[in-house]
Amino acid sequence: MKQPKAGLRAKLLVRTVLLGLVAVGALAVWGCYPGDITSVTELDIVVTQFDSTHVWVAPATFYLPDTVVQMVDTVNAGNNVTLSRAFDSLILAETRTALLNLGYQQRSDPDSARYFVTLTALGIKNWTVDVWYPYWPCCWYGYGWYYPPIYDVDTYETGTLFIDMYDQNKVDSVGHRIDRPWNALLNGILGTSASLTAQRLQSGVRQAFVQSPYLKPQ
Repeated sequence: MKQPKAGLRAKLLVRTVLLGLVAVGALAVWGCYPGDITSVTELDIVVTQFDSTHVWVAPATFYLPDTVVQMVDTVNAGNNVTLSRAFDSLILAETRTALLNLGYQQRSDPDSARYFVTLTALGIKNWTVDVWYPYWPCCWYGYGWYYPPIYDVDTYETGTLFIDMYDQNKVDSVGHRIDRPWNALLNGILGTSASLTAQRLQSGVRQAFVQSPYLKPQ
């Protein structure tokens, strides 16, 4: 695989990591669901963002690296969850197919493509703390007897996939920035079985492009 220029790799990595931190915070906001959860698929989220001022002009070309980059939390290493590489090919294939179906042309040389597409995955362990007070009925001054609070600590794991499209025609070499007119995030990398995880990933990647019709070059 031909690697992009070192400067561009650094820019893409920094922006992807920042996106990951923002996305984790966004998913945390949606951490409470009403009612009972009967299937992990009910927790799936697909979020897409785009630059409304960007013009998607045909012909449009893209470069897609042949790997899914895995991010890790270097501050709290205990929160990292190792993600399986078994689904990398599926993620790459679904992303490539979606872009080709929209009319994009794939390039093997990153320097000859307008859009540089990155795939990044993040697995983390989440912690929740519930506090409750046991109650023992009695007649002490007419009130029940409350014991000290009890803390229940639970953990659950989430896996998130990030898809980013960078416009290589809009690079600010002075400010060390590159425009990212579109990005998507979805969870579903972790599941109860390999077949279910594959199904959730396939559905999530497809949905990200279905809900982004503006990506079609005109």
